[in-house]
Amino acid sequence: MERYTEWGAAAADVVLYRTCKWDLGAAPLDPRFQRLTVRRLVEELRRVDTPIVELPEPLWMRELPRTIVIAWLIRAMKARRAQTVAYCIENNAPDALVGYRGPLRRMVTRGVRLAIRLSLARTLDRAVFGTPGAAYTYAEMGVGAASTRTILELPAPAPSVTDGSNRDALFVGRMEDRKGVLAVLRAWEAIEDAGGVSDVQPRITLVGDGPLAPVVRSWVTERPERRTHVSRVEHAAISSLYLRHRVLIAPSKRDGRWREQVGLPIKEALAHGLTIVTSGETGFAEWLTDNGHSVVSAEALSTALEAAIASPLNPAFVVSTLPARDGREESDRWLRSG
Repeated sequence: MERYTEWGAAAADVVLYRTCKWDLGAAPLDPRFQRLTVRRLVEELRRVDTPIVELPEPLWMRELPRTIVIAWLIRAMKARRAQTVAYCIENNAPDALVGYRGPLRRMVTRGVRLAIRLSLARTLDRAVFGTPGAAYTYAEMGVGAASTRTILELPAPAPSVTDGSNRDALFVGRMEDRKGVLAVLRAWEAIEDAGGVSDVQPRITLVGDGPLAPVVRSWVTERPERRTHVSRVEHAAISSLYLRHRVLIAPSKRDGRWREQVGLPIKEALAHGLTIVTSGETGFAEWLTDNGHSVVSAEALSTALEAAIASPLNPAFVVSTLPARDGREESDRWLRSG
C-alpha cells in the first residue's frame, strides 16, 4: 500500500490480493487493489494487450501451485506478449524448502527441484534478487529468468531518525520461538543481572502478539520498570516507536521451510538510524556486519546486546550507509523497465 502512495505507481496498475492483514487499519483500500479470483485475473489480462505481470515469490512453497497455474494462464492467454516478472527474497536451503525428512531425502529433494524447474521453465522474463542469499537459493533450485539482477532490499532513510537520547532496546515481531523471543528474554535478564550497562539502566520494549505472548506478559510483570510489552502497533504509528529506541534486537532462527528473508523490523530500524543486533539468518547479515552492526549466535546475544547499548552506532552514520532510494523501489523500476 505504501509503495503505491509513495512511489507514484501507474494509475493503470492493478494489485490482486488474497487477504488483508489487520495492520492496514480501517481505511478503505485504494481502488487499484482487487481481490484475486480467476475471473478477475482473466479480465485484467484481457484488458491489457501487453501487460507486465508480477508474480508472487516463485519459491513461496505454500503458494507455488497457485503461482504455477497463474503463470501458465498468462502464457496461454498472452503467449509472449506478456512479461512476467518476480521479486525474490527466499533464501532457505533447497532441502529445507522441500521439507521432506525421510530416508530418501536427497532423491525426493532432487525430484521436487526438477519438477519446480520444469513447471516454471520459460515463465519468468525478469527477476530481482533482494539478497545474495536469495540469488544463491534460486540458482540451487534451478529457477531462473531470462534477465536477473541482485538489488539489496535496503531502505532509504526515514524522514526522521532516532535522536540518540536514550539507549533503550526494541524487539518487534511475532511472539514465537522462530523469531527468537525467548533468546531475547534470556539475554535481557543477563544484562539486568549484571546491573545494567555502564552508567545507564536501559529499558526494553517488546512489540507483537502470538503464542508466546502470555510468557512475555508474565515476564514483563516481574520488572515493569525495565520491561514493556505492546501487543499491536498499527503501521501508521510504527515510526514513532523506532524513534524512541536506539537498538533493535532480532535474533530469528530457522524453522522448517521458514528462514528470515530480510526482516521488516530490521529495514524499518535501519531507516530510523538504530543499531541492529541480529542472527545470521537475515539476508542482510553480511551487509550488517560490514557496516558495524552485530550478527551473532544465540550464545553471544547478551554480550552483543550489551555492547550495542553501551556504544551504539551514530544514527547519522547508520542512515548514511543506506541508498537514496529504497531497494524494493529500485527493483520495481527495473522490473518495469524491460
